[in-house]
Amino acid sequence: MDLVQKIYQGGVVGAGGAGFPTHVKYKTKANSLLINAAECEPLLYTDQYEMEYFPEEIIRGIELGRSALEASNVKIAIKEKHERSIKALEKAIESLQVDMDIVKMESYYPAGDEHSVIYECLKTPLAPAALPLTLDAVVSNVTTMRNIYLASQDIPVTDKKITVTGEVEKPIVIDVPIGTTIEECLSLAGKTTVNPFAILIGGPMMGKMIFDKDISTTYVTKTTGGLIVLPMDHPLIARRRQTLKQIQNQTASACIQCDFCTELCPRYLKGHPLHPHEVMKAFGFGDMTHPKLPQASLCCECGICELYSCPMGLSPRIVNAEVKKIMRKEGITKNFTPLPVHPMEEVRKLPTDVLMKKIQIEQYDQHEPLPLKEYTSNKVRLLLSQHIGKPASPIVKIGDRVKRGQEIGHVEETDMGALIHASIDGTVTKITNEFIEITGEGETQ
Repeated sequence: MDLVQKIYQGGVVGAGGAGFPTHVKYKTKANSLLINAAECEPLLYTDQYEMEYFPEEIIRGIELGRSALEASNVKIAIKEKHERSIKALEKAIESLQVDMDIVKMESYYPAGDEHSVIYECLKTPLAPAALPLTLDAVVSNVTTMRNIYLASQDIPVTDKKITVTGEVEKPIVIDVPIGTTIEECLSLAGKTTVNPFAILIGGPMMGKMIFDKDISTTYVTKTTGGLIVLPMDHPLIARRRQTLKQIQNQTASACIQCDFCTELCPRYLKGHPLHPHEVMKAFGFGDMTHPKLPQASLCCECGICELYSCPMGLSPRIVNAEVKKIMRKEGITKNFTPLPVHPMEEVRKLPTDVLMKKIQIEQYDQHEPLPLKEYTSNKVRLLLSQHIGKPASPIVKIGDRVKRGQEIGHVEETDMGALIHASIDGTVTKITNEFIEITGEGETQ
């Protein structure tokens, strides 16, 4: 069985983003393999933990990926401030006697954006709406590379490491079965220190928001990387609670067309014809046929425009995201002509520490390694769609006994999707169109 088949059998998806099925990505050849080890969002420490404690498995996974792609150029992009991670990787590279470079990046946001990784490593911008393969490159998250190595050893993806921080008693990195409730995850960090509260699943800039009432019905997936607990009156939460109509009204009445959102947009600075202020003007006045709107499809939704740039406190990111949904629904596409890289691109990078102060999260930043707690749940719900593409189909029935690592949700290898595996030993107790529930026989540990 070749590596691509092993990756498919392991149910590996991109661990650092939307969950692109990894076996699909590696069905190609490329000259460059670029590893995203930047841990893009503030407050997250999961990738750093993986690098510090499993560096040899990561490097072995990278070597397997290199071999599959027949890549001659391998680079690991990592923030230079992550010194412990860098030392661990350098030691593993030396021990395994492999040829790859570590590219040390400044601590800026969004350093982990795929376009930023490519530009840092290859010194060439990726064209608007283009895939890395147009530059003969493949980009993968550093934890994904460890999962590739584990898949080569017939160990599928069943667990997830997650940073739990913010308004919790004991900030921590946890290792839990996929399908564990968010409520159980929070309990591992002690009590929440505010009530009521909201949680950003992911990071403070791009994370999905849920509320305290949702924690028992929201579950860990293969792409869950962080849980950030914040008070309900925190600015990050207040902004996300606005309705789209409120956002549109505010845009129409308050957008002063200063173009700060454009001038600090990472994609614009790398030569993409994305001008958020133009999208804001059209959206604010309800002109959904405006010829400037399709450029919203180039937005990576990093959030700099609304959480740092805009002097009026408006929401270009949310507007761009909504416009993208409308265009997808209506099948609107457009070809974009790249612009030159902006001459101020280098000096307009947003330092992460400055960003954290601006969005009022610097008090949650941890400067020492967080402890790790391993946990086994007695009941899990494994979502059939945890990734981009086709959901898995159940191949078990209620009452079946399953073992951890056993395939329970299937897609064909030719599909854009990923297999789902049982994350605990137990009995299948419920199956719906959305999930498979497994209940163990012992007490929760």
